[in-house]
Amino acid sequence: MRDLKIIYSQELKDRTFKAYEEDVSNGVVRQRELEEKVLMYYRRTTPSLQEYYSRYTPEWEAFYSSEHLPDMAFLQYLKQMRGAFKKRYELAELNIDYYISLLENASLLRGEGARTKEFFLDKWHQLLTRKEYDYQYMHINSLCEGFDLLIRKQGKESGNKLLGSRMEWLLHNYPAIGASAGQEAPGPTKIRFFVGRR
Repeated sequence: MRDLKIIYSQELKDRTFKAYEEDVSNGVVRQRELEEKVLMYYRRTTPSLQEYYSRYTPEWEAFYSSEHLPDMAFLQYLKQMRGAFKKRYELAELNIDYYISLLENASLLRGEGARTKEFFLDKWHQLLTRKEYDYQYMHINSLCEGFDLLIRKQGKESGNKLLGSRMEWLLHNYPAIGASAGQEAPGPTKIRFFVGRR
């Protein structure tokens, strides 16, 4: 789970900082402000990663519980799990009947069963790793695409266009500033504080 959180955090940062690179360079937004926004969104959305982390846990448990079985016991295991493998994997990905047939006809004296078992486990491990990664990254991608700063930057939100000034950024992302400005016209000192040096 920790690795998944790190991947998500880095992906969100990379996308956001790249999208706002020019705005940071031009002084429209400050680096620490982006970092704060990213951290707030990350903390709000990261709990959803748990479901996507746990999705393949039963299959990994099945894998690790079977890899140390003796050859004949492993063959019986594959026969018992035949339906589950057919449900989880396309024929082109993993032909369970093919491996069952190989193990049934393997010569124990020449070690064919052990080699077939090892080859099957390697293939299964690769498939599980790829499927889990694709499943988890799909969710990470969805979370990143849902980040309001990235939505706004990509122009997917109607009425939101590229920010052109420091004040526009502040008013858009810190509504309290706009509210207080409506009650009290900010003096030069306040404006300098919000806008900063260009």
